[in-house]
Amino acid sequence: MIRLRNLVKTFSTPKGTERALDGVSLEIAWGEMFGIIGRSGAGKTTLLRTINLLERPEQGSVEVDGRELTRLGESELASARRHIGMVFQNFGLLSRRTVAGNVALPLELAGYPRSEILPRVRSLLARVGLKDKEEAWPSQLSGGQKQRVGIARALATAPKLLLCDEATSALDPETTKQILELLRQLNEELGLTIVFVTHEGDVVRRLADRVAVMEGGRVVEQGRVFDIFSSPRSRTARSFAAELSATPVPEALRFEAQSQPGVGAATLITLAVPGEPSREALVSALVRRFELNVDVVAGRIEHIQGQSWGSLSLLASGAPERIGAAIHFLRERHIGVEVLGHVGRDA
Repeated sequence: MIRLRNLVKTFSTPKGTERALDGVSLEIAWGEMFGIIGRSGAGKTTLLRTINLLERPEQGSVEVDGRELTRLGESELASARRHIGMVFQNFGLLSRRTVAGNVALPLELAGYPRSEILPRVRSLLARVGLKDKEEAWPSQLSGGQKQRVGIARALATAPKLLLCDEATSALDPETTKQILELLRQLNEELGLTIVFVTHEGDVVRRLADRVAVMEGGRVVEQGRVFDIFSSPRSRTARSFAAELSATPVPEALRFEAQSQPGVGAATLITLAVPGEPSREALVSALVRRFELNVDVVAGRIEHIQGQSWGSLSLLASGAPERIGAAIHFLRERHIGVEVLGHVGRDA
């Protein structure tokens, strides 16, 4: 179990002291795939780096596998960190070392016998699909291959816990999919606990069992991925849910919606709905209750953790106060709503 209790971390900025973490508490079970999501500046990377004390909190405690890391001396902390691997956004490979040399580095620093290092390195490279790249240099690798080397290096000392800081944000979509599949495979085959930071809702949807949503240095909600995205309570979660469920609105309509001031126009909104949405029931409720004219523009069904999650894009026209009331009505029923903008009624 990983227990984070009331973590506080501040940084000095030109504008004064900023609280990157403001009383954060979390519990993460062994074997979980746990995501930390938020917009830039939310504190998610700082939170991740407190787990291995790369960022030491000013207040609070960090407990990993029954050991409170914040109370350990330097040598004890160094020993504890060998059971915590870390994968970085920018790969962090040493350009003057070969692939094998990069993976071997943690083993050398930990004092492993030379006779054990090369077999271990070769085994790890085979596991991440790079057994033919042992003597290659980082400059000869693609982004996806570099990240695989980073993962192999993080696994060198057989950690129980893997921390991933935006591990796929520098990769193209297909490579991202491959890296996520590799991480899921490592979780299942090794029983590896993985805690990862991302600003991409689709990464959380594909990888996480549970997720914590951060705003302004605080965890504003946490829980199962399906529950968070299908019934978002925070502004950030609603935004990610809307992005994830974005329906294929015609590009010309989306462009007009984003450029219209909204006076005397129809409102283009997307809805994220738990389960498979009934278009007729939703549209009927908005028409009857709020006297709106509503057209369905687009819709689709996603699947998260084996459960259905639907989305609709609607064009609604009527009195502005009635549209506002309708949006409030939908959010009260745990339907994620994003207003894309406004268009002319004849669009």
